Amino acid sequence: MAIRTTHGWNIANRLLLAGGAAIALTAPIAGGIFIAIGSAPSIHAQPTPSIPKLRFEAASIKPIAAGSENYPTSIDTSTGKPATVRYTWRVSGLRYSNYGTSLKDLVAQAYRIQAYRLNPGMFVTPDWLNDEARYRFAIQAVMPKGSAEAQVPDMLKTLLEERFHLAAHRSTVQQPAYALVLARNGHSLNKPRDLDHSICAPWLNGDFPLPDGTVPRVCDTTRTIGDRVVHTRVYEVSPGAVGPMLRTTYRGESLETHYEFFRTTMANLAQSLAEEFLNAGPNQPVVKVVDRTGIPGAWDVILDSTTGDATLSFLSASLAKQGLRLERTTIPLETVVIDKLDRMPTEN
Repeated sequence: MAIRTTHGWNIANRLLLAGGAAIALTAPIAGGIFIAIGSAPSIHAQPTPSIPKLRFEAASIKPIAAGSENYPTSIDTSTGKPATVRYTWRVSGLRYSNYGTSLKDLVAQAYRIQAYRLNPGMFVTPDWLNDEARYRFAIQAVMPKGSAEAQVPDMLKTLLEERFHLAAHRSTVQQPAYALVLARNGHSLNKPRDLDHSICAPWLNGDFPLPDGTVPRVCDTTRTIGDRVVHTRVYEVSPGAVGPMLRTTYRGESLETHYEFFRTTMANLAQSLAEEFLNAGPNQPVVKVVDRTGIPGAWDVILDSTTGDATLSFLSASLAKQGLRLERTTIPLETVVIDKLDRMPTEN
């Protein structure tokens, strides 16, 4: 899911350009004094105070084999009974617990980006980092008093710098992508149906953000009904607000598949199209889908495949029936270029 990042360079330049000719240009000279070109008086530059890095008070890092993660249990709020939940990480009080995450994902979390933006095929990133089963680590750490969960990525970044000698820089590239757009004659989407908690159980606390950055509760189940296998994944984006939801039904050996997106915004649908269909294989190039429909609100969207073929042609045909289509485009993508990274951490 998308993690929002701040493009400070662009913001600074917009502010600079907004002033037009009235802005005075400055240039540094010896002695730390800046001289203004224009009518502004000279001023003495003030030293910028250094901002201490956020860091954990104590941290333990241990290599862990894929499949041996010791996931915790959580209480299913619909039944009050314990249920195992695959938290990637969580914060309880001042304790940060990571139950087994690839080094690639740890770097991504530290920089608040999605892991695919460390794609070695596009960026200067060590190839070995893609061996996510081999380079996995469990982390137990204590946060300083008064710190908040939102500061965890900054503390994790410091931890990676100190223990894995991480050195990296940000870069922006143009990436091929698809845009979800409105067809010429408008859409024929179905109005969203009402959903409640009874549609799925158990409900657990999630740890994966939606496109708007919220981290909802989630219910993820698979059932077999006759010759059909039904997989349901539904979110509670705010207390009592159930949805969006994806229900996938596979029928028999024919792989006939029925996809139902309930109460989904076009932004969520665009992201789901990329995750569910366009990036299905581990060796496929990463493809983004952005919403450019201009359609507000939530809707129900149905996609059908008679052969189980989740290809672009299948998507295009299904979307066209509802007044939507995909078109090729390019988008700016912020990435992290890794300059240095050790495969194993220094000792605890």
